[in-house]
Amino acid sequence: MVYIVSTQVEVKRSPGQVRSAFLDFDRFSEWHGEFALRRLRVDKPDIEPGDIIEFRIQSDHISVSPVVLVNTRDEFGWESSFHGIGRGRHYFRFQSSKKTPISTVVEHWEEFSGLNELAFRLAPSLGTKVRKQFETFNNDLKMRVESLWPENTQLF
Repeated sequence: MVYIVSTQVEVKRSPGQVRSAFLDFDRFSEWHGEFALRRLRVDKPDIEPGDIIEFRIQSDHISVSPVVLVNTRDEFGWESSFHGIGRGRHYFRFQSSKKTPISTVVEHWEEFSGLNELAFRLAPSLGTKVRKQFETFNNDLKMRVESLWPENTQLF
């Protein structure tokens, strides 16, 4: 079985702009204090499936080294494991908004399985906590992206 925490936010900038700001891991600390991402191989220009990154949740003092599953124009995702007995697949999808011109819907979710899934089922407050963390990240990303480029610009 799988337990899913899913959120989304609309950002008034193009998918390319949102994705560009998202993938600028070195600047996360300028706009978000809870999650940190870091490339472990800086000798490569792009992050590719199979690469290992570092993901930290500052307030919970959790650090994992997930494997990148996907890095395309529309989606970024990774999988981490807790000693092989619990897994999490964390995803971001960047899609053009169907409602608002030059805007992006960012879907942000994680699929928990194994012991991780069981923990969420036994402690519903854990799901609420993670959803709030995701929503905070989404809103911080929105504010960051919308502050970087003038409104109604589509640079890429």
